[in-house]
Amino acid sequence: MFKRLKSCGFVADVVASLNPITDDQPDVPAHWNVTFAVEDADATAAKAFELGGKVVVPPFDAPWVRSTVITDPQGATFTASKFVPENRDLAAPVTSARAA
Repeated sequence: MFKRLKSCGFVADVVASLNPITDDQPDVPAHWNVTFAVEDADATAAKAFELGGKVVVPPFDAPWVRSTVITDPQGATFTASKFVPENRDLAAPVTSARAA
């Protein structure tokens, strides 16, 4: 298990990162996800729905980004995020696993 975030790429152009599964998430299995940078997370979610995708997590604000989680018609799940520097001081969202 990694103890801290590891990134590949330049600070302005991160192309990959490894995030630890923290001790407070013992039931979370190892997994991976792809995130696409988009101009507008809300418009991307709306277009995905229009084209037959499912918006799993509606657009939300998080530190540094506005994101949405989408599943395409074939079942692949991904995140679409817009970089929003103004969100840098937002607290990380509480997930059900962390809230329990």
